[in-house]
Amino acid sequence: MRTFLGAALAVLIAAQAMAQSPRHCVTDIRGNQICSTRAGQCALDRYKVAWCAPENGTAMKDRYDEVVCGAGVCITDARSGEIFCASQSGGATSTDPSGKTQCEGGCVPASNASCRRMTQN
Repeated sequence: MRTFLGAALAVLIAAQAMAQSPRHCVTDIRGNQICSTRAGQCALDRYKVAWCAPENGTAMKDRYDEVVCGAGVCITDARSGEIFCASQSGGATSTDPSGKTQCEGGCVPASNASCRRMTQN
């Protein structure tokens, strides 16, 4: 029992350390470090305000330097330059040989409305 509790505690500490990994964090204009559970979940806008996607989503800047998000992985369409995301939480995206974007659960345009503005408590 003691070994199990020790192992569980070690996993929790490791998971928390990973969530605080510098590659999972952005630093806003006020110097606050905003961290997410995985890389690519948060991004800074042109004013250095932090925006984060839903738990299994992606945040990235569009061609107008605006932060947009989606529920799943997002990808820039090679043909249009628009960003599309998998509509399914944590869903994957890919590009087929003809250059067409494909998304798990269907593709939806990334939007700022799918992001949440992060502030330090």
